[in-house]
Amino acid sequence: MFNNFHFGSHIGTVFGSDQTAPSGLALGHGIDAAVIALQFNKIGSEGFDLIGSQIVSLRQGHVERGDREARYIQTAPGFDGRATMFSADFWGNPYYSVEVGGGTVHLQLARFFQSGQRFLEANPRDGGRLRVSGSSVNAPGDRILVNENGARQLEAEFSIIDTGDRLSAGNFGRFYGNLSHNPKIQDQGRNTLRTTANESIVPPQRQPVERRTDNPFAN
Repeated sequence: MFNNFHFGSHIGTVFGSDQTAPSGLALGHGIDAAVIALQFNKIGSEGFDLIGSQIVSLRQGHVERGDREARYIQTAPGFDGRATMFSADFWGNPYYSVEVGGGTVHLQLARFFQSGQRFLEANPRDGGRLRVSGSSVNAPGDRILVNENGARQLEAEFSIIDTGDRLSAGNFGRFYGNLSHNPKIQDQGRNTLRTTANESIVPPQRQPVERRTDNPFAN
């Protein structure tokens, strides 16, 4: 799919059903003014990647289930595939940003301008997982980033993201190399930096260079 744009539906794009399991690639996919922007039910064994997407979810209280159902991304409980999004822009007014039932959603170089009441809703019983890499999640620190029993379903690395007041880095499936939106950097000497959103990051030590005193080109 190339340069698609969809406006104004309750569900923007539905991937798969009981009878179909698509695989493919979407370049420049746009969803605007949807309640649930992307719904993943089933995808094929080759996966489905989306590159350069703009996704908008809006809470619409004037329509049935248009408020609390608002999501950028939602995977069904029976979803067992993997969906990957590269360089995606998410904005609007969702209730939750992402709700994972089953499967894996991997977001790389994503920007969440608004994250909703919480960034992730996950049920451990369904086994779904959200992985965020090199992304920016605008979730204020006083909000709940993820429901407490679903924290292990979130993996975040090398991103700008806050844990929220109720959780720490150790609660998540992976939380490494991240920065807070309001970092407090403490000087721990030349080798260690500590931020409010992550455990210590220790740069690798340089190995000393062995200097030769003889001339290897002599004779």
